[in-house]
Amino acid sequence: MSSRSRAETRGHKVDHAEDPATGGAGPVEFLSVGDIGVDIIARVDHLPSPGEKLWVDVASAYPGGMAANAAAVYAALGGSAGIVGRVGPDSHGIISLADLEARGVDMRYVEEVPDPTFWTVALTTPPGQRALIQFETPALWAQPAEGDIDAMVGAAAIHTMAEQGDHVLPLLRAARDRPVTVSIDIESPAVHQDNLTRLVALVDVAFVNTEAARALAPTPEGAARAVQAMGPPTVCVTLGADGALLLDREGATTPVRAHEVAVVDVNGAGDSFAAAFMWARVRGWADHEAVELANAVAAVSTTAHGRSAVINGDGLHSLLDERGVLWEPEAST
Repeated sequence: MSSRSRAETRGHKVDHAEDPATGGAGPVEFLSVGDIGVDIIARVDHLPSPGEKLWVDVASAYPGGMAANAAAVYAALGGSAGIVGRVGPDSHGIISLADLEARGVDMRYVEEVPDPTFWTVALTTPPGQRALIQFETPALWAQPAEGDIDAMVGAAAIHTMAEQGDHVLPLLRAARDRPVTVSIDIESPAVHQDNLTRLVALVDVAFVNTEAARALAPTPEGAARAVQAMGPPTVCVTLGADGALLLDREGATTPVRAHEVAVVDVNGAGDSFAAAFMWARVRGWADHEAVELANAVAAVSTTAHGRSAVINGDGLHSLLDERGVLWEPEAST
């Protein structure tokens, strides 16, 4: 890794191979801004009660992080993806960056910092339930360098997480003056953030997971409308086994049925959904088609641990054919 100093941060940029699609200089299509990490996934029969001891069936480390997952899936669909985030000088950082590089994700905006790389312990059950234990570290927070922001907003789409908070506000504000579509992921911890409305008012698309939706309103539609009232014209609520709900810019709702797949691990499903929706949006798909693709990609993502599920053209074709959605994969960049 490079040892060049960075005046803007207390870390340094990570060396990476040039993006073949951009030559390492031009903007990528999709820029994901947020956490890069590792998920320690432990499979158990059921989630433990207080004081209960459980035996772990399988425990393995997989590349993770919401922002990293989204970038990896976007690249797997054939799009040009980059990431803004931070890792530490440790084995988790090495695992994370090696996977992103192998998937063709542009890492020009990744910083190495002295702090540990973000990691999570995920307890998962065969029915697809999960409980997460997250280890907070300063490396969790993406901090777009002021000198890079003008180049970053040259992307076609920028995706981030509400939990990134004020760290991403300068980037979101700069994006308002550029022809870039901005999306944000809202999970339950972010619902009570003081800056949530300020963040969400700056985006075009909001993705809300089941737990956040429940914290916002009694119904998924109520949650979607509550988020839309904060500013974003388009809102998608992901509902796990119940599919998804789209609230479009005209105020119409479109429910999307879930696909029946053999669920192994639901970690990263929401990130896969967001990446696929934005991939379709960048290509001019109508939102009702984009949400079908996103729903199918999220379903495929649950058939393996972490983000290791292959975005298989045949598998996606079969799911999308059921819904009358035409899709042709692109060659990966």
